[in-house]
Amino acid sequence: MQGDHGAFFFCSEYYELMEALRARHRKAGRRWWGRNQEDEPGTDPEPVPQAPLPELITRAAALAGRHLDGWRQLAAVTGARITCVLSPMAYWVRDRHAEQETLLFRELDKLAALGVTLEEQFGEITTMDAGHQYAEALRVECEKQDVRFLNISPELAKVTTTDDWLFVDRGHFTDHGHALIAELLADRLSLT
Repeated sequence: MQGDHGAFFFCSEYYELMEALRARHRKAGRRWWGRNQEDEPGTDPEPVPQAPLPELITRAAALAGRHLDGWRQLAAVTGARITCVLSPMAYWVRDRHAEQETLLFRELDKLAALGVTLEEQFGEITTMDAGHQYAEALRVECEKQDVRFLNISPELAKVTTTDDWLFVDRGHFTDHGHALIAELLADRLSLT
């Protein structure tokens, strides 16, 4: 699923719908994405195995670096300075979550497609260690381009407890979470 700009949310559904559209317009014998028109309808291609974590991190950091280079070039015209802030996943901030988060995560897992939880779908990238590794790889990419970098996960962990309801899902904040992030950014970035 890695295109020129990386994977994106719901890309599997996008590719499936594009394949269905192509199938309706395909001429006999033509192949698209390795499937024949004669392939049995409703059959899915073999799942692509997930790359090892170090490879995923290297790819993601390189892609982010490529995008940062474009932003840096745009900003240079105005004299603006770019800061890359790594937005946290819930699992990158703390091991134990607020009661509300735990309940929401359970409910979201129940609603997950095919009963696959986020942890099962994304595996190792949801771990705190993966968050640290990715932050370090991203910091190196930023350093190469003289772009300021801030990993906000440890900063957020320092100012919160498990009583703080930060996330509505594993990657998006509550109003309280957004307010804390805004305060941290205003404080940390005003010092640099």
